[in-house]
Amino acid sequence: VTDTCDNSMVVTQLITINDTIAPTASDPDSMEFSCIEEVPMPDISVVTDASDNCSTPTVTFEGDVSDGNTCGETIERTYLVTDACGNFLEVVQLIFVNDEIAPVLISDYEPIVDVLCGDIPSVPELIFEDNCGGKVNVNYSETSDQSANPDNYTIIRTWEVEDLCGNGLVTTQLINVSNEDEIEFSNLSYCIEDTGILLDSLISNTNGTWTIPEEFIIENGAIQPSQTPLGEYSLVYEIISGACSFTQIFNVSINDDCIIPPDCSSKENVKISKAVTPNFDGNNDFFEVNLIYQGDCDFSIDVQIFNRWGNLVYEAQNYENNWSGESPNASFGNANRLPSGTYYYIVSLNNSDLSPIQGYIYLGSE
Repeated sequence: VTDTCDNSMVVTQLITINDTIAPTASDPDSMEFSCIEEVPMPDISVVTDASDNCSTPTVTFEGDVSDGNTCGETIERTYLVTDACGNFLEVVQLIFVNDEIAPVLISDYEPIVDVLCGDIPSVPELIFEDNCGGKVNVNYSETSDQSANPDNYTIIRTWEVEDLCGNGLVTTQLINVSNEDEIEFSNLSYCIEDTGILLDSLISNTNGTWTIPEEFIIENGAIQPSQTPLGEYSLVYEIISGACSFTQIFNVSINDDCIIPPDCSSKENVKISKAVTPNFDGNNDFFEVNLIYQGDCDFSIDVQIFNRWGNLVYEAQNYENNWSGESPNASFGNANRLPSGTYYYIVSLNNSDLSPIQGYIYLGSE
């Protein structure tokens, strides 16, 4: 400040610039995920509207804080918005991690299986997978209504599956079991010079019972063709399990084809039915005794048929292949037809040197 005589003085004005106003910004949008592995790394670009009154603010990641829950976890992710004077603002992004997805079955299996009682399949080894890769708890159980329905029942196999967050899946397999008797026929032919054949080699399950004609020779568990009289035999193998049974009937021919050609003096030339199913479809409708080669022989045929208790249920002289399971004179109770089952026959060839032919015949309904 100067007067007219050049006297002067200096005065000073102090101007202070002090920014104490923090930046502004909005909390980022929240995010939701099923698994912790899906949560992304921090990204400052989620803070989209940061501004300051004096400068361009900077955004930095400060940290994550979890509420500590395993399922239904909440994470607070904090970003710091700072201006050039050190004024700052914290914004928080909420991240929700909540697994609500049940495990899934990744194995192939048959949900419904229809079987006979002897063919119940083993329990399949099912594999289940969780979407978050965590441990899956599997509880297997099995129920059956067999006690209430012994002939036809259902086995229910259940897998109850749960992940670590309690999400559950129930998988079932229904085994519909029918207790029907199974019968299987096999035709076997052995010459008298053949070596012994083990009975156990004919079957796959050795828990059953054999019924073998008295004259059919078995030694050390093996068929002995050289010691067994020539003829046709029926060997019956039966497995009984509860209400179920499985029967294998082996129609065995013991012959001398490897020694001499057949002629009318050989039982090999006599073909006898192995089964009678009188549904009149043209197949096995009658019990038949056929002579393949008669030559000059004048045979007549007598037939006797017995049930399992040894009772005579049918007899005919000069038999004409016309018996289809009838019960003459109601010989079995008051029924006109014999029940299904295995019967024993004796076929006599009159006017021949052949001994009576004995064996088993299965009488069915179809």
